[in-house]
Amino acid sequence: MRGNFWAGESFTDLDDAQARVVQWCSGRAGMRIHGTTAARPIEMFTQVESRCLLGVPAPYDVPVFTRVKVHRDFHVEVARALYSVPQHLLGQYLHARADSDLVKLFAGGHLVKTHPRQRPVAARPTRGTCRPRRPVTRCGT
Repeated sequence: MRGNFWAGESFTDLDDAQARVVQWCSGRAGMRIHGTTAARPIEMFTQVESRCLLGVPAPYDVPVFTRVKVHRDFHVEVARALYSVPQHLLGQYLHARADSDLVKLFAGGHLVKTHPRQRPVAARPTRGTCRPRRPVTRCGT
């Protein structure tokens, strides 16, 4: 293709180049008799090869990785949203992996907590197993 199509050609812009290469591939290059297969490339593609192609995959959800600190309220902040962690991790730094669906928190390379991704607000998705139990104290009057 490099020597047959591009040699000596000049294009006004990318759209012009794409339109002309599509025309060349479907017309001249696609209709010649291929030396090895003894068939026209465009016919071989439509009859045999096109059935083997896979569909276009969904766009890849690029995760965000960050290092976060467990605060005194047993929460970490990831992308301006708060997530609870077990109390024994207080004061430690964790690694967070956040994609569009989940936030995963790791300590020492081990997964310690998984949360559904929250909107960036001050809501705290605390679970009962993460908060320490404190005795209730009442004031006397």
